[in-house]
Amino acid sequence: MISLPHLIGNLTNLTALYLNENQLLLLSPEIGKLIKLAVLLLKRNRLISLPHEIAKLSHLTTLDLTRNQLISLPREIAKLANLTTLKLEDNPLKSPPPEIVKQGINTVFEYLRQIPTRVIENNEAKLLLVGEGGVGKTCLKRRLIYDEFIRDKTTRGIDVSEWRITAPTEEHGEIKLNVWDFGGQEIYYATHQFFLTKRSVYLLVWNALKSHDYERIYYWLHTIEAFGEDSPIILVMSKLNERDDDLKYPLQIKW
Repeated sequence: MISLPHLIGNLTNLTALYLNENQLLLLSPEIGKLIKLAVLLLKRNRLISLPHEIAKLSHLTTLDLTRNQLISLPREIAKLANLTTLKLEDNPLKSPPPEIVKQGINTVFEYLRQIPTRVIENNEAKLLLVGEGGVGKTCLKRRLIYDEFIRDKTTRGIDVSEWRITAPTEEHGEIKLNVWDFGGQEIYYATHQFFLTKRSVYLLVWNALKSHDYERIYYWLHTIEAFGEDSPIILVMSKLNERDDDLKYPLQIKW
C-alpha cells in the first residue's frame, strides 16, 4: 500500500491508526478528518512529506514517524497542543535539523513556530580549504575567486574570503561561498576543531610532489569526518606537473 484511500476520512470516530511497515509514500489530506485520532503510528514507511491537514488532529497525543524519508516537517505540526510523543529517528531531516530533533518535542515545536510563512531563499554556503602547509591552498583559492596565480603565499591562522558564483539551477541567481583558507602548519591543528563544521563543503588539497603528503590524506579525512560528519569532500591534487616519480599512481584511497 503506497497511499491511503480517500474514504478513510469517513472514520471520524477512529482513535488509533496503526500503519507501521507499509510502503506509504504519502498521506491523503483526508487524514485531517479523523478529529478524534489520538495515536498515529507510521513507522517504517517511505513517506517523503506530511499534509498540512495533519494540524486538524487536535486530539493527537502520539505520532511515530520513525524510519521514513522525511526531509522536512510542516510548521502546522506545532499546532498539535496535545501531542506528547513525536518520534522522528532515522529520517533525513533538514528542517528541523538533527540537532534540534535531539532536544525533544518542545524544541522541535519552537523551531517550527519560528519558520516564516513566506520562504526566503538564502543561497549561501561554507567552503573550507584544508591540507598540509605549503600544498597550495591559498594559490588555489586565489585562482578560483580572482582567476590569478600567486607564488609562495603562506597563510597564518585562518583567512576568510567571499566568492560569488552563478547558481546552476536559477537564471540570474548566484551562490555566495564563504571560503575559509586554513593554515596547514601543525601549530594550528588544535584550533581546527573550532571551525570545521557540519553542512559545509571541504576542499582537501595535497601535494603530488611529496609522498609524505599522500600519507597525511587519511589524517585530514578522519579530522573532517569527526567535525564535519557527512559533509562532502573534494580531493584536489596540486603540483602534479612536479610530482615525485616514486609516488605510485593512479591514486587509490579506500574510505
